[in-house]
Amino acid sequence: MKSPLFFIVFLLSLGAYTQPTPWQGTYRSIDAIENRAENIQWQINPDNTFELIESKGTYSATDNVLSFVVAPSPLFVVTKKQGNSEKLLISFDELPHKDSYEKLYIGYDNPQGEPTYIYLKNQQPPFEIPRTEHLYLAYALRHYQDNEVRIEQYTIGKNTNAVAITVLELQKTKSIMAVYNEEKQIFSINLPHPIYGEVNRMHYKKLGGTGQVPLDTAQTLKNWKHLVLSVKKKEETIPCATTLAEAEARAKKENRLLVVFYEPTEEHLDYNYSSFYELLKRNPLPKKDGTYIFYEPYLATKKDKKRLEQKGFLPKENTFAVFDQEGKLLYTQEKEDSFVYSNTSKLFYEDFKISYFFYEMACARKIDRTLCNPKTPIKELQALFTEIMLEDQKLYWFTTNEKATEELSKFPLTNRSEIYHLRLTPEQLNAQWARLVASHHNDTQLDIPYAALIAYNYEERNKSYFSRFFNREKTPDTADVQAYEYLRKFAKEIKAYIQKMPFINFKDTHPLQVNHIYKDAVDNYALLYKFATENKSLIPAVQKIVKSDVEIGKVTKDAYIRFLENFNLKDFISYFANYYKTLTAKEKNIILALDKELSAKDTDQSWKQYKEYFARMANNAAYQVYKYHRNDATQMTEAFQWAQTALDMYPENPYYLDTMAHFWLYKGYREQGLLLEEKAMELIKTDPNATPETLRAFEENLNKIKEVK
Repeated sequence: MKSPLFFIVFLLSLGAYTQPTPWQGTYRSIDAIENRAENIQWQINPDNTFELIESKGTYSATDNVLSFVVAPSPLFVVTKKQGNSEKLLISFDELPHKDSYEKLYIGYDNPQGEPTYIYLKNQQPPFEIPRTEHLYLAYALRHYQDNEVRIEQYTIGKNTNAVAITVLELQKTKSIMAVYNEEKQIFSINLPHPIYGEVNRMHYKKLGGTGQVPLDTAQTLKNWKHLVLSVKKKEETIPCATTLAEAEARAKKENRLLVVFYEPTEEHLDYNYSSFYELLKRNPLPKKDGTYIFYEPYLATKKDKKRLEQKGFLPKENTFAVFDQEGKLLYTQEKEDSFVYSNTSKLFYEDFKISYFFYEMACARKIDRTLCNPKTPIKELQALFTEIMLEDQKLYWFTTNEKATEELSKFPLTNRSEIYHLRLTPEQLNAQWARLVASHHNDTQLDIPYAALIAYNYEERNKSYFSRFFNREKTPDTADVQAYEYLRKFAKEIKAYIQKMPFINFKDTHPLQVNHIYKDAVDNYALLYKFATENKSLIPAVQKIVKSDVEIGKVTKDAYIRFLENFNLKDFISYFANYYKTLTAKEKNIILALDKELSAKDTDQSWKQYKEYFARMANNAAYQVYKYHRNDATQMTEAFQWAQTALDMYPENPYYLDTMAHFWLYKGYREQGLLLEEKAMELIKTDPNATPETLRAFEENLNKIKEVK
């Protein structure tokens, strides 16, 4: 039975409406707990009433004894769509959670009269299958109990070329609200769990909507021959390794870290170690790519001493050693406590961050060897950078930085001298990135995995390759500009690729797993400005890109002017001087000249915005001439005219008054300059946006003019 809060929220969301609304109709929950679909249906009526149908089915009667059989509810909603495919296009209204998606199969009629099934884990929606009279949807209910599946059959007709499927499953959210999606005809309500405080999102799909296909038949089968058992295997009982050789062989075969405990001294050793082993086996560490990290533990005795010494471990009572995937010694430490509920258990399975430590150390050592080699093959280099970004590894743990020191101080690591420290320097790391970028400089075709990698690296929400090692951002260099130019070079191909990409839920999938390219990567001018701001030597290269984009109409001339104003004052002054001359050559009255120019442009700017922008640009160009070129009489004469134009447009602007005051002072008219500066001082005091620093600057300017004799 549902929590009362559920009904209150639901009724409140309906009570305000008395006229027909788009959410009137019959809805069934599209949530499933584990593998069971909820049987509740809601009938929302136009008279502000509702009917709740919890279950329905059939019954039989014998001698006044009634037997009820509850009919199982459908697990899917299938809706016909209009497509342009010669086959049958399969899409999803609501993409299922990864765990549910990997239990789904889609079948179609084959010439032999039997369904052919496709396992959805191997497909990225939308995808196509042959047209079919019947559509079969199979859901693996319990992969570990009799290989049981539920199969539903829908008659869609061979003329149907597109369907959208809604999978009825449980989802969770952290906010509370009720939302009706009119397009998908889904009503969503959130309610907190009464005990755990979690919030369950209940989704109700409208029944009988346009194009929906009724369910023909449904059956549950055991030991289904099409089932891919790798989704969830029955738990196997794997005993502890009985010899060191066996443990080494297992670790090598499964690519695991080997953990050897040498003659631990504690009470109830056998029981505690067995418990530790079971917990270790049942609690693998999840990786971003959907795989898991396992440790291979082994309880060593004196008989193993010689072999352990050969592997570099000098065993003594109650110590443990960790060996990497290649069998090389990684770390040793005295075991100070029990196997269970202790620091020892935290290092391997109990604590989320600590338990990754030895795996991260092994990776750091392997990465070090590759990136410290200046001749590492490019293919291997690209794969390694992708792996680094994909796994979100804590490589900064193994370099010198404050964050690493703080985090490692909380780990129960007593032998800190054995913690691996990366030999890789920032210069070496950047040189390898530059090698990778340079290797793609002459590409004539888009390399999608490479484009996805560099787009991911420069996406501001992500950690860059450099920060993953040194916990700080790198100073941009030429390689970064070249990487951006690669995305720009293949902008057309990238946009076409993005348009074809299906919807992907990145809560379950890492962008690099599917070569996702961020849509803003190609025209990321904020990134270009960042390059120019943080490394002045990159300004010419960035300016060339922006100027080129202006010439091909990709960005406006105003964008280029703003760039020059921020990064190249010499070119900014020159550009504005030519612009001003061009305007006034056509029309002496600057207001009329600007009005004509604005009228000829295809822009959303208003006249007020255009005039304000021009005045600000004229004033700033004039002030920069005064500041840096006041010994050039010709430039000063031109700049005086610009400053006067800005002030004529906005005579009450304190900044324009300040600029003009300096020009009058330069010309020798102290009193005129003083009057303008005093007026500027009065106006800036009334500006609510003026900072204390701005007020002090105006006051200093006023005092300087007063001191002039």
